[in-house]
Amino acid sequence: MKKLMTRLLSLALICAFVPSFVLADWYLEDGSIIVEAKGDTQTVTQGDGSPTPDNNPVISNSKTPDSSTSTKNTVTIIADDKATANVTLNNVSIDVRNEDKAAITTEGKGNVNIELEGTNTVQSGSNHAGVEKDNTGTLTITDKDKDGTLTATGGTNGAGIGGGSGKDG
Repeated sequence: MKKLMTRLLSLALICAFVPSFVLADWYLEDGSIIVEAKGDTQTVTQGDGSPTPDNNPVISNSKTPDSSTSTKNTVTIIADDKATANVTLNNVSIDVRNEDKAAITTEGKGNVNIELEGTNTVQSGSNHAGVEKDNTGTLTITDKDKDGTLTATGGTNGAGIGGGSGKDG
């Protein structure tokens, strides 16, 4: 019994000192998503929720696997100066072609890394790029496992990936 109590106490102490982190998928069906990188930390805010620490969020459209239904909810990725935001898109389909906004926007002075998984399709509204780069840092889109695609379509006067109408990107 004493041995069991010692082990339980040890486990409780370990749990108390291990930092918590989130390993969760984020679903656009639950609302628009803001990813923000500041220094060495990154948070995700969805809808009216509070910022939640997540250093590599995986963003999907739906909790239903292989759902092809598009959403009007968007993704905004903000990377402060000297920070890097890391995001994975997994079967995302955003269609805001009838609205005055971009499907995915990057902001801030830091760098943004987007990893692709599955088939990702984004369509933005007039004067916006499909993936709109409004920041001065670098935007890097990769597919390390060679299992992802991205089709990014801007609205009228908007690039697929880059700046909105009359903007650098």
